[in-house]
Amino acid sequence: MKQLSLLLFVSFLFFSCKKEDPSLFTIPVTNLRFEVNPTMDALEFYYPPINNVKFNAMTLLNAQGIDTTNINSIRPRTARIYLPFADHSLDFIQEIAVRICLPGELGPRCGTEAFWYEENLESQQGKGSSWGLFGSNVDDLTKQVLAENVNIQIELGTWFPPNGTFEISLDLEFDVR
Repeated sequence: MKQLSLLLFVSFLFFSCKKEDPSLFTIPVTNLRFEVNPTMDALEFYYPPINNVKFNAMTLLNAQGIDTTNINSIRPRTARIYLPFADHSLDFIQEIAVRICLPGELGPRCGTEAFWYEENLESQQGKGSSWGLFGSNVDDLTKQVLAENVNIQIELGTWFPPNGTFEISLDLEFDVR
């Protein structure tokens, strides 16, 4: 009898867990660029903006036949920063966050953090010219992703100044659920 009670209790817990909504579609945003230069101080954070970014989400959703009333959430999926010509290393980066800001939000740490990466000193060496970023634990970015245009803000902390001035590219992907 005790085993049956335990089995029923465990079954109840298993079936009462909230199931994750399946992904309906992925919205890619590619080839965004921001600049770094050797004047960056390792003791400060920098907030280079990428203003007036158009996700074209409504066009992509319409092409897939997805009505916005059927969307439960839009969440960060993956992101990547890279040097297009791999002519330098990104080993100067200690941490980075990608924030999505609605028009009019322009100050440091504006909007909502969507992606991030933090590097510890031991694994920082030899990272190369391309890094994958983690999606933040954000439940919903629907308002930001469906906006006509947004401002992307990079929050950047460095170990040491970059060895030159160059553009870093940023690609983002969002899951429509």
